[in-house]
Amino acid sequence: MKKTLIYSFFYLLITTTPFLAVKFSQNFTKPLIVMIIFISSIARISIHFLVFLNLKLFKEKIYKISFLMFFIIISFILSSGSLWIMHHLRTNMSNQHETLFRNN
Repeated sequence: MKKTLIYSFFYLLITTTPFLAVKFSQNFTKPLIVMIIFISSIARISIHFLVFLNLKLFKEKIYKISFLMFFIIISFILSSGSLWIMHHLRTNMSNQHETLFRNN
């Protein structure tokens, strides 16, 4: 129980870090903010896999390799997909914002 609470607190900290980095973005450069978001997303995924889904490292080597490959693929898909969605959302929303104010 104590271990789960510690990991839950750590997960909450990792989740709020990117939001605070974006909120106070005048203090950081854009590449640093992207790196903070990317690293925190990988940390969140690893906490989910290892703690909340109870996936432990296996004794047999083939399971370790397959788990590691699965983890790397899922982490890459989720992290890069999230960054891609946010980039295109920002691009499309800023174009819409400019068009709305030009017509008025």
